Amino acid sequence: MTFALQTIKTTPVTIVVKDDNGFLPGAVVRIVDTNPTTGTTNVLAQLVTDNNGKIQGTFTVATTLANVQAVVHLGSKILSHPISLLPMNGQELTQVNRTLAVTGTFQPQAMLADADGDQIPDDYDAYPNDATRASKICFPITCSESDLITMAYEDLYPLEGDGDLNDYVTWGRSEEDVNAKGKIVKLRTYYQHVAKGTLLVHTFRLRFGAAATGAGLVRKVTGFTNVVTQTNATFSANDLKNGISVYNENSSQTSQSANNTNSITFKPGKKAALELTFNTPVARAEIGHAPYDPYIVLVNTAPLNLNFTETETHLPGKNSSILQILTSGSYPFSIVVPGIWHWQVETLDIRLSVKTGYLEYAAWVDSGGISFRDWYTKVTKTSAVYNNLPATGTLAGFINVIKNKYFILGVLLVLAVSLGVGFALKKRLSATVA
Repeated sequence: MTFALQTIKTTPVTIVVKDDNGFLPGAVVRIVDTNPTTGTTNVLAQLVTDNNGKIQGTFTVATTLANVQAVVHLGSKILSHPISLLPMNGQELTQVNRTLAVTGTFQPQAMLADADGDQIPDDYDAYPNDATRASKICFPITCSESDLITMAYEDLYPLEGDGDLNDYVTWGRSEEDVNAKGKIVKLRTYYQHVAKGTLLVHTFRLRFGAAATGAGLVRKVTGFTNVVTQTNATFSANDLKNGISVYNENSSQTSQSANNTNSITFKPGKKAALELTFNTPVARAEIGHAPYDPYIVLVNTAPLNLNFTETETHLPGKNSSILQILTSGSYPFSIVVPGIWHWQVETLDIRLSVKTGYLEYAAWVDSGGISFRDWYTKVTKTSAVYNNLPATGTLAGFINVIKNKYFILGVLLVLAVSLGVGFALKKRLSATVA
């Protein structure tokens, strides 16, 4: 498997369940992560076995997560099976295949209450009275407003720049409403623009490269004074394939501070909450895995007197046509990091040992992602990273909760830094951007 410069990965899973009568249909299989401190269980995938006793799906987690569990609900019995996610013999885990056999005979559907008749019992159904939806799958792992990812981008692909990964930084998270067959019915994504370390201007867009159906959109943008502007739209499958605007504004309008040097007090940018309701439920392969394909488009290069525009920078592995990495090495132009990440300050190249705030970053890349998987949690030079971010516990103060008939949990994340640290990095202006 090619290393895609990602700190988050998606793993295909196939599980077959048998009892003494053979293949067992109707069993609910959940892939879960349990917090060892709080005991809270987070559902990563939930499906019902077919007539061959099989479920097939995927789950997405940080590469630092050591294990998950497959929990099989048989009605009168619960079977739990641990799954290790760690590399073995220097090789990354690429898929999970298990056959789970249990002694006795079971009739899962006959034993469990199911008010809406969708085969997901009420106790496990996120929407027990709605047969069109059964599970709420959240990313990066929980449905908490403060459980975020950071996406960070360099912006002059394919030109190499300064490698500080702060040209466009956003926090983000997402929620999916999934039916009992594993298809996505609704999708909610939340973003907040948190850094703009360049004089150049971008737009921020979201793409679903294999979409086979259209969707209705409700977009809510929260401004600097917490005024919320709502727009509704309808998109075709081609629109979703080509990418839709997150803000309908450019980066000079969504950012109120560069937040790229430690002399600048943190001022968060605008927030965007998008809810897509698909015309028909979509398979995972049609829309991809969270965080999907969020990307920046360079609108104008006038400040640098360059003669090209409309350059896109995607997260590693998210644009199927090309893996955007430096020609001089295997470093990406963008990166996605679980949690609230301290990005590099202006002009300090994350790749260089004398400038980086993360000495293990280069070693992580060189190892193909096998080693130093938690490099982003280990700041080795505090002066090289932006230190004025709010504490995690106070982050919700910067992420408005939008509640109405469209958004039950409208929190705005801020996609800060896209999944692989992007660097067709331009040797760009070192001036602080106000």
